[in-house]
Amino acid sequence: MVISAALLNGKRFNGLLSFALFLLLSWFTSWVGSEVISGIKVIQTSLLVYGCIDLAFAAVMYVVTAQIMERKLSV
Repeated sequence: MVISAALLNGKRFNGLLSFALFLLLSWFTSWVGSEVISGIKVIQTSLLVYGCIDLAFAAVMYVVTAQIMERKLSV
């Protein structure tokens, strides 16, 4: 939503571009998670590691979103 409002405001196909970015980020986080846990044999440990990776990505996206909103939007 922030990308659509701040960076693609008024441009054609902004919804499609936002969705494509969402798909790319989803694929990337899934790929990183599978690469990291590929060598882990214990299920509980792999779930913990995957959860930590998801939390790290969420924190990064939170900071990036805050920076975009601060620079591009008047909030």
